[in-house]
Parts: sequence; C-alpha cells; structure tokens
Amino acid sequence: MEGVIVDPRTGVAMEVDKFFRAQTFATSRPQESHASILGQSFIFSTIEQAETLSFLATETGIIIAIKNNNNELKLRVQLVEISADVAGGIYVLTKNPVFGTVITNAVPHTGNNLNFDSSKPSNIIGHVWDETGGAGITGITGGTDIAPHTVNLTKDDLFNSSILLSPGNSIAVKYTAPAGSAAEFSCNIRAFLEGVS
Repeated sequence: MEGVIVDPRTGVAMEVDKFFRAQTFATSRPQESHASILGQSFIFSTIEQAETLSFLATETGIIIAIKNNNNELKLRVQLVEISADVAGGIYVLTKNPVFGTVITNAVPHTGNNLNFDSSKPSNIIGHVWDETGGAGITGITGGTDIAPHTVNLTKDDLFNSSILLSPGNSIAVKYTAPAGSAAEFSCNIRAFLEGVS
C-alpha cells in the first residue's frame, strides 16, 4: 500500500511505496548544453576577420589565440576546427603562450555567445590575425608547442573536451602553409566555462 510520510519538523510530505521507499527522477544533459543554458558557451573564429585567411607557401604564424581571464571558472576547449583549401598544411597548438602588453597584426575577439538570448560576456581575451604585416599575430610569444596536426583533408576537427584552461591559462593555434602552395584557411575554437559565474 502506498502512502505519505511527513517530516515532523518541517511538515514536508513525500509519497512512498508500501516499503516506505521514495522514487526520485533525474535528467542528464551534456556539460556544454548546460553551459549554453547559463550563457557560458562560446565560439571564437578567424572568420570574424575574413571569410578565409591566406598564407604563402611555407609561411607560418599564430592565427588565433585565447586566454581565460576569469577569476574562478575554468574554460574547457571542446573543439578546434580547422579548414583549408589545400592539404598538407600543419596546425600546431601552443600551450600557455604569453600575451604581451602590445599585440599587433591582430583584432580583438572575445567570442560569440552560443546562447542567442544571453548577453553574458566570456571574460576571455582573444585575438585573430588581421592579415596585415607579416604572417600571423605578433606579441604572443613562448609557450609549448603540442599536438602538431597535418591537414590531410580540407576540414578536420581536433580534440573533444580534452583541453582545460584554468584562470590565466592560454592557447594559440599556429598554421604553416604547405610547401609549394599558398593556402586559404580558417579556424574555429568552441569552448565553454565550467561552473556558474
């Protein structure tokens, strides 16, 4: 026989079965979906500067970089997406490059919120190469190059929620055009803040 038990202190009632067991139900959703609901999911893209960027054969440089400028929240990089019109170019991620006080050949980019109803800022410092001066952004230096990746197809996705940037951490994407061919290319970084701001 089902019944109801009542907490004598609070008066809160709960339905139970004949063995006095309560049923609870939970719904789960991907972490990025939850971050999007909170207005904490963003995309950073070189397309903010131009439809595609261009390097001559063998030119190399940083094309996009982001730094987690939040005081408490970690930034999870869910996806790095790269596209090029020729195969053979190489993308390299740079772990924790230093953002100088003067950054040139770049436009600032704080990311686009993937929750279209949210105006919450990302608190991410971002820069995209502006296709002026030499190849790539200047003023972002050092760091450790990791995960070199040759683009064998015209579009590749790298990583899947595997990069975590604590407050103050940064990441840059460097591209080298293949030998013997100029390249048109673009890069997107999809990331979300973990926790509640």
